[in-house]
Amino acid sequence: MLTAISHVEDESVRDLLSNEFAARRTLASSLADLKAANERLASMRAKAEEVARSLEPQTLDLYAGDHEFSDMGGFTLNVTRAENKLVAAGPGQATQEMLPLSKGCCLVFGSEGRMECKNGSSAKRQAYRN
Repeated sequence: MLTAISHVEDESVRDLLSNEFAARRTLASSLADLKAANERLASMRAKAEEVARSLEPQTLDLYAGDHEFSDMGGFTLNVTRAENKLVAAGPGQATQEMLPLSKGCCLVFGSEGRMECKNGSSAKRQAYRN
């Protein structure tokens, strides 16, 4: 394609075609990256749903409460257990489902947040970003 574009005599048309080709190549690359990220997220969700089915309600209760993210300007995430699921919401935000990645780490989908309970102790909750 670049060879064909280089043979166009009108410089302004050649530049326009070159720019369009570059933009299309960048878009294709971005779409491929997005597809890969979507596949990773789907895999994480499937794993999280599997882990969630294996957890006892008492384990989920370890995550319940208000969690302050000091590295995010004191942002507070309120986590509650609803039946055998965890849901979280920040001030003025819609509630989002949280899914466990393991017995000690939860992921809030649709955000950059993870929350980790170290050693299963509610006293040692720690919040952090990816």
